[in-house]
Amino acid sequence: MNARSLLFLVVFFGLGAGVLAAAEPQAPPLVYELTVDGQTVDLKESEAVEIAVGGKSVRATVRLKPIQHYATEAVEFDYDKSLSLRDDFQKENRAVTLVHGSGASLVITEFGEAGPEGPKPLLARLAEQMETRFKRGVCKDLKKSFDEPVQLRRASGFATTLTYTDEDDDAQTCRIYALDSKRKRFSVVVQFVAEDKDTAEPLARITLSSIGAK
Repeated sequence: MNARSLLFLVVFFGLGAGVLAAAEPQAPPLVYELTVDGQTVDLKESEAVEIAVGGKSVRATVRLKPIQHYATEAVEFDYDKSLSLRDDFQKENRAVTLVHGSGASLVITEFGEAGPEGPKPLLARLAEQMETRFKRGVCKDLKKSFDEPVQLRRASGFATTLTYTDEDDDAQTCRIYALDSKRKRFSVVVQFVAEDKDTAEPLARITLSSIGAK
């Protein structure tokens, strides 16, 4: 398995190029419904339409917000709309996975109430589990950074970084955060190939700067 999939396998299906490049099939645009005072019109993203409101004609457009918000019963965070989201809805260790088309991913896992020992033991356990997972495959030059204290806007804790080279000779990065917020404990695992760093890190910052307990 290509290590771009690190925690979760993301498979993209595409059609081979046809005789004419211009004939390559594309997904149709999404159509939205806008209802104002009982009047409904169809809208395509960023396409303006005129609609009568109280006898006055107004122009309206619709688009997907660039930054989306998601919340479970325990934590909430923002994420870029380019990420797909999957929630496993488990009662224990509930995990929310965000995946970018490049293969970069963020996995947010809940660990319940924060105990008096702090999040550092959780970080050590998660790092050990990830090292074991990587070593099951082709894993060269595996390195682990020193644990670092982390102070985010709504959470605090510790982080460590694992780096290694996979079977395709791609340099992989796995950054693990163990965090506390309002007596809740959770982790964020950010994974990406080195060549996708400039894409992955800004996406991760959006989520990390907003994540916190409800």
